Amino acid sequence: KVLGWSEEIEMSQANRDLQMQSIEHRLRDYYVQKNYHQYAQKLMQGKRIDFFERGWNIVLSSLQPVYLSGDKKPAFSSSQFEKEFLPLQQNANLPFLTVDHEVWTISDFRQALQKHPLEINTKSLTKENFAQRLQAAIAGLITDTYLTKLAYKKKYDQSYPVKRVVKDWKTH
Repeated sequence: KVLGWSEEIEMSQANRDLQMQSIEHRLRDYYVQKNYHQYAQKLMQGKRIDFFERGWNIVLSSLQPVYLSGDKKPAFSSSQFEKEFLPLQQNANLPFLTVDHEVWTISDFRQALQKHPLEINTKSLTKENFAQRLQAAIAGLITDTYLTKLAYKKKYDQSYPVKRVVKDWKTH
């Protein structure tokens, strides 16, 4: 018992059913997240990401002002994307990184970035820790790229639930 904490629960059948559904959803979400991380870890096992110094410095110097500008989340409209990332466009053919012996140019990275935004934890983001968080976000982008390729290979895009969600998004 926690002192000072009391919770009043109505004991009607509808409220018990609602409480049970809530618990089931939380448990399912927990196990889905846990299994997702294990699966992604297994898929990426043995793969290595190496950055080319010159390409890394260009990407870092282009993205840092956007994320450290104070805005909660950068809005990547096509016009802003082209304006903010002009150095990326000018150095498009420069090698940026290798993953699993595949070289990604800055142009390849830009294309991946337009499909999948970087997930950078902006909480307590500083100039000092930005490079480390950017690397983690790029690793997440690459992991999602591999998972997407695998999903297409297994033809998940042809399944009814996926088609329904795509249709809902197009309608929206």
